[in-house]
Amino acid sequence: MAQSESGGQDVLLRDAIDCESILVDPQSILVDPHSVELEVRRRLMAESTLNFRGLVVRRMNDGVCLEGVVEADSDCVDVRDVARSVEGVRNVVNQLVFRTSAVPPKG
Repeated sequence: MAQSESGGQDVLLRDAIDCESILVDPQSILVDPHSVELEVRRRLMAESTLNFRGLVVRRMNDGVCLEGVVEADSDCVDVRDVARSVEGVRNVVNQLVFRTSAVPPKG
């Protein structure tokens, strides 16, 4: 077994037909891609300094792509940090359109 980029052990899988060996990060096997998208969306929507007018979270290799429109004040959280806090997300492509405004607190 080899050391993965994330520091964990990779799992060696053998393709029974072609007898090719590939290394797979065990986390990518255990984490459902849709659960990652939903958890990123849930955490972003829960942020009181962000007011989304549309949010699409798409799974991509080792991460997510964020699309949509968000209204935020100048002291808002970094959406990339929020997304990376979800297990299975290392890379974040941020294609959000930000509009600066006074966002009323949620809740």
